[in-house]
Amino acid sequence: MFFAMQPDEVRPGLWLGGLGSLLHGNEYMHILSVIAESPYEPPESTKSHLTIPVFDVESAVLIRHFPAGIAFIKKGLEEGGKVLVHCAAGVSRSATMVCAYLMSTEGLSVSAAVDSVRAKRRVICPNIGFMQQLRLWEEMGCKLDDSNPQYRYYKAQQAGEEWRENGMVDPSTLAGLEEDSQRRESVYRCKKCRRLVATESNTIPVPEHAVGVAPWRNIGRAKETRDDPGEAGTSLFVEPLQWMQAELDHGEVQGKLYCPGCSARLGSYNWAGIQSNSGVWMNPAFQLHLARLDLVNHEETPILSIRQPKI
Repeated sequence: MFFAMQPDEVRPGLWLGGLGSLLHGNEYMHILSVIAESPYEPPESTKSHLTIPVFDVESAVLIRHFPAGIAFIKKGLEEGGKVLVHCAAGVSRSATMVCAYLMSTEGLSVSAAVDSVRAKRRVICPNIGFMQQLRLWEEMGCKLDDSNPQYRYYKAQQAGEEWRENGMVDPSTLAGLEEDSQRRESVYRCKKCRRLVATESNTIPVPEHAVGVAPWRNIGRAKETRDDPGEAGTSLFVEPLQWMQAELDHGEVQGKLYCPGCSARLGSYNWAGIQSNSGVWMNPAFQLHLARLDLVNHEETPILSIRQPKI
């Protein structure tokens, strides 16, 4: 496939291109490099340069860099001079960043932003993973919102990708719990020892159906799964939490989750997914059985804040 060597001006002063654009690097006052495989040293005349080290693969996490990239573009345009956003070919990574910028500054939808950029540079084609992240960016109102259920599920999926690639998960990406009397949300405690194990902000949405329905309406709860067919009632899917690390460090595809306070069994995890009675797979899945928990409404207890993972 032919990729345009020359950059294209998407908006006045904002240029989009690939590595070929850097042949004329002296023309740009501000350069945003969305690339991991080709380190670039800008010429001395460049006023500012930012590198976002991301590969062009579907599993790459670019959304967490949107705020920094958007702020860089904004500042560069305000200071004057040309701003270049580039990756290797000016097709996927850099195009995604420019789309996120237009969505944030012009209120465009994902499709409108992509169409607008493609009208200026016809070769752009963000990969499937980046398109998913742009849709999530739109859903969150063009800001990172850790309380958004779709974003929590996305982060859990990224933890799953990391486990599949490395056989382990960085502990810093696991969410932790901290006491905070200012936060007002319900919490889940071990029924046996009353140890805090999750809050509303940790729950993961469960799709209503396997196919064809927006999967973010039934937040956090699903019927008991085949993991424990002898139990009746419901279960709770949550994001991976720091207290689960002892079990997750075993490197197994699946296993049980035990209370860090009293070692009572609270549920299970499966990096390949767990199926609810409705036939929906949560992948990966971290499931807590509500029969083993006490739900404490926010009016009845000191509330908690979440130390958000780095994803």
